[in-house]
Amino acid sequence: MCGAWPVAAVRCKVRLARIFNAAGIPLMEGYGLTETSPVVSVNDARNDQFRFGTVGKPIRDVQVRIAADGEILIKGPNVMIGYYNEPEMTAEVLTPDGWFHTGDIGELTSEGFLRITDRKKEMFQDQRRQICGPQPIENKTEGLRDWWNK
Repeated sequence: MCGAWPVAAVRCKVRLARIFNAAGIPLMEGYGLTETSPVVSVNDARNDQFRFGTVGKPIRDVQVRIAADGEILIKGPNVMIGYYNEPEMTAEVLTPDGWFHTGDIGELTSEGFLRITDRKKEMFQDQRRQICGPQPIENKTEGLRDWWNK
C-alpha cells in the first residue's frame, strides 16, 4: 500500500502505480492527517475518480484550498477543534474561520484532484531569492545514489 507522500512513510511512484494497475491491482492513494480525522481526499477507481500522481479529490463536505505560499488548507466537519489544552499551538494551525494549515505544499488540478508536492518546513530560499523545496532536486538525483554505490 502506498501512502500520500510526503506525510506518510511511503511515496508511491506513478510508474509503480501504473504497473500494479495494469496487473489488475489498483493502488489508490489518499491524503489525511490525524487532525483531519484522518481523511481529506482519496482516489477512487469508480466513475473515473482516479488520477495517477494525485491523492484524489476531497471527500464529501471537505473543502481544500491552496494558500498563496502553496500550503494546503483544509476545512470541514472532520477537522479538529483544537489541540487539547494547547491554545497557542491551536492558533498556529487553525484560522478563526476554521481553515486548518496542514504544513504540506500542493496544488489542485483543473479537475479538482489534489497533488502533494512538498512539505512547507522543508522549503528554502535559493540564491535567486526564490522559495523552493528539495523534492524536485531529490527526484532528479534519485538514481545517482545507486550509480555512485556501484
